[in-house]
Amino acid sequence: MSEVPAAPDWSAFALVASMEVDDHGTGFAFSILNTEAALQTEAVYVWFASDGEPLRIGTSKPSVGNRLRQYPQHINRSLRDGLGPTPPHEAAAWFEIARSGPLKALAHQPPLITTVCGLIRPYLDIERHLIAQLKPRLNRSHR
Repeated sequence: MSEVPAAPDWSAFALVASMEVDDHGTGFAFSILNTEAALQTEAVYVWFASDGEPLRIGTSKPSVGNRLRQYPQHINRSLRDGLGPTPPHEAAAWFEIARSGPLKALAHQPPLITTVCGLIRPYLDIERHLIAQLKPRLNRSHR
């Protein structure tokens, strides 16, 4: 009998940003909610729907705030022109989900751990584990 994995401990994550349908109803507006948390580097982040569903899990080696800020830019460009790194069908899915309420991004910078290679921050390992466990619908690949 296989063991059911424990739910992630979201208390270790900080609320960083939100994204919602803009006032015109044609794209996304973005806000940094925690400037200190937005400065985290080598961090894993999770975008959540308003109902708490994890939508997208990713990482950022530089500032997580800068990475999160790219989401509305890429989605808006795809919605407007069908161009950019976000495929049009994915941009439409983001937009449809956001019509139910604001999306929230949480981030976590794990502590450095000592390994045979020296100190390493295991943010990529945490990302891989969370994607495998939660299978978020807006992750295009499952590492």
